[in-house]
Amino acid sequence: MQKKGSKDSNWIINFDQIEDSTRRNYFSVLPPEEKLVEFFSEAFVINKPKGRVGGDGFWFHNHGDDVYLALFTCVGEGHLASMMIRIYMNALKKMVEGYSIDFPGSILQFLHREVLARFKDKNNILLNTNANVGIIKFNVKSKKMEFAGANMDLVQVHDKGVKVIKGDDTQVGEIKELRTGYTSNSVENASESTFY
Repeated sequence: MQKKGSKDSNWIINFDQIEDSTRRNYFSVLPPEEKLVEFFSEAFVINKPKGRVGGDGFWFHNHGDDVYLALFTCVGEGHLASMMIRIYMNALKKMVEGYSIDFPGSILQFLHREVLARFKDKNNILLNTNANVGIIKFNVKSKKMEFAGANMDLVQVHDKGVKVIKGDDTQVGEIKELRTGYTSNSVENASESTFY
Protein backbone atom coordinates (compact mmCIF):
# COMPACT_ATOMS: atom_id res chain seq x y z
CA MET A 1 0.00 0.00 0.00
CA GLN A 2 1.08 3.54 -0.65
CA LYS A 3 0.04 6.81 0.94
CA LYS A 4 0.09 9.83 -1.32
CA GLY A 5 0.14 13.49 -0.40
CA SER A 6 -0.71 14.98 2.99
CA LYS A 7 -1.76 13.18 6.16
CA ASP A 8 -5.42 13.67 5.14
CA SER A 9 -5.00 11.75 1.87
CA ASN A 10 -6.67 8.39 1.40
CA TRP A 11 -4.68 5.16 1.23
CA ILE A 12 -4.18 3.88 -2.29
CA ILE A 13 -3.90 0.13 -2.63
CA ASN A 14 -1.73 -1.20 -5.42
CA PHE A 15 -3.52 -4.43 -6.30
CA ASP A 16 -0.92 -5.33 -8.94
CA GLN A 17 1.79 -5.43 -6.26
CA ILE A 18 -0.41 -7.57 -4.00
CA GLU A 19 -1.19 -9.95 -6.88
CA ASP A 20 2.49 -10.22 -7.86
CA SER A 21 3.48 -10.93 -4.25
CA THR A 22 0.77 -13.59 -3.95
CA ARG A 23 1.96 -15.21 -7.18
CA ARG A 24 5.57 -15.31 -5.94
CA ASN A 25 4.43 -16.84 -2.63
CA TYR A 26 2.34 -19.47 -4.41
CA PHE A 27 5.10 -20.67 -6.71
CA SER A 28 7.79 -20.43 -4.00
CA VAL A 29 6.17 -23.19 -1.89
CA LEU A 30 6.30 -25.67 -4.78
CA PRO A 31 9.49 -27.72 -5.17
CA PRO A 32 11.69 -26.97 -8.19
CA GLU A 33 11.04 -29.18 -11.20
CA GLU A 34 14.76 -30.04 -11.32
CA LYS A 35 14.33 -31.97 -8.04
CA LEU A 36 11.91 -34.33 -9.76
CA VAL A 37 14.18 -34.82 -12.76
CA GLU A 38 16.98 -35.98 -10.43
CA PHE A 39 14.94 -39.11 -9.70
CA PHE A 40 12.58 -39.29 -12.70
CA SER A 41 14.49 -38.29 -15.82
CA GLU A 42 11.39 -37.78 -17.99
CA ALA A 43 9.25 -36.02 -15.37
CA PHE A 44 7.56 -32.73 -16.23
CA VAL A 45 5.21 -30.31 -14.51
CA ILE A 46 2.53 -28.17 -16.14
CA ASN A 47 1.04 -25.63 -13.74
CA LYS A 48 -1.06 -22.95 -15.43
CA PRO A 49 -3.54 -21.43 -12.94
CA LYS A 50 -6.63 -19.70 -14.33
CA GLY A 51 -5.70 -16.57 -12.40
CA ARG A 52 -2.39 -15.45 -10.97
CA VAL A 53 -2.49 -18.18 -8.35
CA GLY A 54 -4.15 -21.56 -8.21
CA GLY A 55 -5.29 -24.36 -5.99
CA ASP A 56 -3.04 -27.07 -7.40
CA GLY A 57 0.26 -28.07 -5.92
CA PHE A 58 2.78 -30.84 -5.56
CA TRP A 59 5.22 -31.96 -2.90
CA PHE A 60 8.38 -33.98 -3.17
CA HIS A 61 10.51 -35.69 -0.51
CA ASN A 62 13.22 -38.32 -0.55
CA HIS A 63 14.48 -40.39 2.36
CA GLY A 64 17.19 -42.96 1.67
CA ASP A 65 16.09 -44.98 -1.35
CA ASP A 66 12.44 -43.94 -1.01
CA VAL A 67 10.99 -41.06 -3.01
CA TYR A 68 7.60 -39.56 -2.15
CA LEU A 69 5.54 -37.44 -4.51
CA ALA A 70 2.19 -35.89 -3.67
CA LEU A 71 -0.14 -34.05 -6.02
CA PHE A 72 -3.09 -32.10 -4.67
CA THR A 73 -5.94 -29.99 -5.92
CA CYS A 74 -7.56 -27.79 -3.32
CA VAL A 75 -11.23 -26.99 -3.77
CA GLY A 76 -11.87 -23.51 -5.14
CA GLU A 77 -9.44 -21.19 -6.85
CA GLY A 78 -7.51 -18.00 -6.31
CA HIS A 79 -6.13 -16.72 -3.02
CA LEU A 80 -8.12 -18.96 -0.66
CA ALA A 81 -7.16 -22.14 -2.51
CA SER A 82 -3.56 -20.91 -2.62
CA MET A 83 -3.68 -20.43 1.16
CA MET A 84 -4.82 -24.04 1.56
CA ILE A 85 -1.85 -25.17 -0.57
CA ARG A 86 0.47 -23.61 2.02
CA ILE A 87 -1.43 -25.30 4.87
CA TYR A 88 -1.08 -28.70 3.20
CA MET A 89 2.62 -28.11 2.47
CA ASN A 90 3.25 -27.11 6.10
CA ALA A 91 1.47 -30.26 7.32
CA LEU A 92 3.69 -32.41 5.07
CA LYS A 93 6.79 -30.60 6.35
CA LYS A 94 5.65 -31.24 9.94
CA MET A 95 5.15 -34.92 9.15
CA VAL A 96 8.64 -35.29 7.62
CA GLU A 97 10.34 -33.47 10.50
CA GLY A 98 8.51 -35.09 13.40
CA TYR A 99 6.99 -38.44 12.44
CA SER A 100 7.98 -41.75 10.87
CA ILE A 101 5.13 -42.24 8.42
CA ASP A 102 6.05 -44.07 5.27
CA PHE A 103 2.91 -45.56 3.67
CA PRO A 104 1.01 -43.32 1.22
CA GLY A 105 -2.32 -44.16 2.89
CA SER A 106 -0.91 -43.19 6.29
CA ILE A 107 0.33 -39.87 4.87
CA LEU A 108 -3.19 -39.10 3.60
CA GLN A 109 -4.62 -39.94 7.01
CA PHE A 110 -2.03 -37.66 8.68
CA LEU A 111 -2.97 -34.81 6.34
CA HIS A 112 -6.67 -35.37 7.03
CA ARG A 113 -6.17 -35.20 10.81
CA GLU A 114 -3.90 -32.15 10.59
CA VAL A 115 -6.43 -30.16 8.56
CA LEU A 116 -9.30 -31.18 10.84
CA ALA A 117 -7.27 -30.13 13.90
CA ARG A 118 -6.33 -26.82 12.30
CA PHE A 119 -9.97 -25.86 11.59
CA LYS A 120 -11.82 -27.72 14.36
CA ASP A 121 -13.08 -24.57 16.14
CA LYS A 122 -13.86 -22.59 13.01
CA ASN A 123 -17.49 -23.25 12.10
CA ASN A 124 -18.03 -20.26 9.80
CA ILE A 125 -14.90 -20.24 7.68
CA LEU A 126 -15.28 -18.98 4.13
CA LEU A 127 -12.97 -21.44 2.43
CA ASN A 128 -13.07 -25.10 1.55
CA THR A 129 -10.51 -27.02 3.56
CA ASN A 130 -10.71 -30.22 1.54
CA ALA A 131 -8.55 -31.38 -1.35
CA ASN A 132 -8.08 -34.22 -3.80
CA VAL A 133 -4.69 -35.76 -3.08
CA GLY A 134 -2.63 -38.52 -4.67
CA ILE A 135 0.61 -39.84 -3.16
CA ILE A 136 3.16 -42.26 -4.54
CA LYS A 137 6.11 -43.87 -2.79
CA PHE A 138 8.81 -45.22 -5.09
CA ASN A 139 11.92 -47.12 -4.06
CA VAL A 140 14.71 -46.29 -6.50
CA LYS A 141 16.60 -49.56 -5.85
CA SER A 142 13.84 -52.16 -5.74
CA LYS A 143 11.62 -50.20 -8.20
CA LYS A 144 8.62 -50.99 -5.98
CA MET A 145 5.86 -48.42 -5.94
CA GLU A 146 2.80 -47.75 -3.80
CA PHE A 147 -0.07 -45.32 -4.37
CA ALA A 148 -2.89 -43.90 -2.27
CA GLY A 149 -5.49 -41.44 -3.48
CA ALA A 150 -8.10 -39.26 -1.84
CA ASN A 151 -10.65 -38.69 -4.60
CA MET A 152 -7.78 -39.05 -7.09
CA ASP A 153 -6.73 -41.95 -9.30
CA LEU A 154 -3.40 -42.89 -10.84
CA VAL A 155 -3.19 -43.75 -14.54
CA GLN A 156 -0.52 -46.28 -15.51
CA VAL A 157 0.50 -46.68 -19.16
CA HIS A 158 2.69 -49.63 -20.19
CA ASP A 159 3.15 -52.00 -23.14
CA LYS A 160 0.06 -54.04 -22.14
CA GLY A 161 -2.24 -51.03 -22.16
CA VAL A 162 -3.66 -48.49 -19.74
CA LYS A 163 -4.62 -49.26 -16.15
CA VAL A 164 -6.42 -46.96 -13.73
CA ILE A 165 -5.42 -47.47 -10.10
CA LYS A 166 -8.36 -46.21 -8.11
CA GLY A 167 -7.98 -44.11 -5.00
CA ASP A 168 -10.52 -43.83 -2.18
CA ASP A 169 -13.51 -41.64 -2.97
CA THR A 170 -13.19 -39.34 0.06
CA GLN A 171 -11.28 -36.06 -0.07
CA VAL A 172 -8.72 -35.11 2.55
CA GLY A 173 -9.70 -32.39 5.00
CA GLU A 174 -13.48 -32.50 4.67
CA ILE A 175 -14.49 -31.22 8.09
CA LYS A 176 -17.71 -33.22 8.30
CA GLU A 177 -16.08 -36.43 7.11
CA LEU A 178 -15.01 -39.01 9.71
CA ARG A 179 -12.38 -40.93 7.79
CA THR A 180 -10.85 -44.02 9.38
CA GLY A 181 -8.11 -44.57 6.80
CA TYR A 182 -6.92 -44.53 3.20
CA THR A 183 -5.76 -47.55 1.21
CA SER A 184 -2.18 -47.99 0.00
CA ASN A 185 -2.03 -49.94 -3.29
CA SER A 186 1.02 -51.78 -4.63
CA VAL A 187 1.70 -50.94 -8.28
CA GLU A 188 2.89 -53.71 -10.60
CA ASN A 189 5.48 -53.09 -13.38
CA ALA A 190 6.20 -49.60 -12.06
CA SER A 191 9.67 -49.35 -13.59
CA GLU A 192 8.32 -50.10 -17.09
CA SER A 193 5.44 -47.63 -17.00
CA THR A 194 4.52 -44.00 -17.44
CA PHE A 195 2.21 -42.45 -14.85
CA TYR A 196 -0.26 -39.57 -14.92
